[in-house]
Amino acid sequence: MYFSSRHNCLVYPKHSCLQEIEGAKEINGAHIAIPYSLSNSQRLRRLGLRIPPPLEIANYDYPIRPPWIALAHQKVTANFLVLNPRAFCLNDMGTMKTLSALWAADFLIRQSNETFRCLVVAPLSILHSVWGKHIFDHFAGRRSYRILHGSHDKRRRELERPADFYIINHDGLTCGVPSDPRKPLEGLAKDLQSRTDIKLAIVDEAGAYREQGIRRSRAARSLIGSRSYLWLLTGTPTPNGPLDAYGLAKLAGTTNGESFLSWKGRTMIHVSQWKWVPRMSAPESVHRLLSPSIRFSSDMLKLPPCTTEQRDIPFSKEQEHAWKELKKEAVLALQSGALVHAVNEASLRLKLIQVAAGVVYDSTHEWHDLHATARLNEVESIIAETDRKLVIFSPLTSVLNMLYERLAKHQRVILNGSVPAKDRTEILRAFGNPNSGLRICLADPSCTGHGINEFVSAGVCVWYAPTDKNELYRQGIKRLDRPGQSGPVKIIQLVSTQLEKDIYKRLDANESLQGLVLKFAEEGKWQMFRGFLQFH
Repeated sequence: MYFSSRHNCLVYPKHSCLQEIEGAKEINGAHIAIPYSLSNSQRLRRLGLRIPPPLEIANYDYPIRPPWIALAHQKVTANFLVLNPRAFCLNDMGTMKTLSALWAADFLIRQSNETFRCLVVAPLSILHSVWGKHIFDHFAGRRSYRILHGSHDKRRRELERPADFYIINHDGLTCGVPSDPRKPLEGLAKDLQSRTDIKLAIVDEAGAYREQGIRRSRAARSLIGSRSYLWLLTGTPTPNGPLDAYGLAKLAGTTNGESFLSWKGRTMIHVSQWKWVPRMSAPESVHRLLSPSIRFSSDMLKLPPCTTEQRDIPFSKEQEHAWKELKKEAVLALQSGALVHAVNEASLRLKLIQVAAGVVYDSTHEWHDLHATARLNEVESIIAETDRKLVIFSPLTSVLNMLYERLAKHQRVILNGSVPAKDRTEILRAFGNPNSGLRICLADPSCTGHGINEFVSAGVCVWYAPTDKNELYRQGIKRLDRPGQSGPVKIIQLVSTQLEKDIYKRLDANESLQGLVLKFAEEGKWQMFRGFLQFH
């Protein structure tokens, strides 16, 4: 293959299939020249021919906020997506595939001669903190976005407002999709179906649609399955075996009409009444089904060592009630003058952290469950997103025990002050062994501050609830982000309130947390004052 920038054409050895491409011309009986265009490049790529990277040919600027720089594997991923309108991006967590997808989308918007908009479908917890933040940070003044979240009517109003990117959660696509597939779409679903200007759909954590028979997957196939461009992003396409691949392929339209039962029979062996196991040929079958695809493993890349991400988690009713009661307590303490003492403020701050985590201790140190289901579900989602080991931090023993019970299907261990020294050594040895099956360490940050090097075997650090001590926070992260780490480290902070965000902001900046609860109480006081005025 040869690209002539002077003539803006691609030159290939003569082949009969190339003569059917629009504008193709034979040269000297041995070669064929094809006018260079995006559509011709995509068609040639489908034929299996080499293509020069379209973003490089167009001198695309790969917008990225310093000090970050565009990395080679990110550029390769962006060019791959542009050349493959329906594709699977299977890059590992931490390889920054979000920005690659946004570059590819931005390029298509710039290249299009008509209005070209994009719909991003992602987990609810990262609509703002990942996708919205990436667009704001790297494309400010260049691209706009709207978050489609809230009530049904609010989502519809946001969709009516012009934007380059519309961002919605996985289950948001079911709004207006009837349970009976024979009935017509309504509301938001009908609005989305009629939006022909939305030509690209990007599905982050596409594993949400692995089960092809459920309503959520049916809604996705109906609303985004036929878009001109559809890119499915997931680092773990088949965590439970080859059957997981079918739902993704059905959404992307790559099953070639094969039924689920046929796929199951082709990739699994029925060894007993209740047991099926994958065939030896299953990996190759999955690869063909989930094609075209690209994958970069975090282990093979030299990446920025540590990135931080926040995920927004809704409160349960019990948490919401407890939070409001604590806000009243803070206001009363402020009015009485008691809150000005650092000891009292630290005590109230710890109570607020307990509520955010989903447990509260009473005066006898008995703990009470506030049913933080959404936060627990998010932990399981994070585990499903990566193949690497994880460290999950919480300063509360009750939370560590709760997580241990909830994550029973995974090999996990608790590391806190109650673990004897001998057992602690064995736990760390097993966790530090990359070949061991022990994948999750549930840790109290006060017990991991010094002398631990084995956490470099992990690539993901989840702060289920924040600590209120700067040193413990920094040391906890540095147990993973240190010499010996073989891949990128992802720090994930789970947050439900502005106070938690403020805590993490100060922890990241290594600043004192003193005064945060005073600010929290002041805000609560003025909210109550405004409510009093409105009432009267």
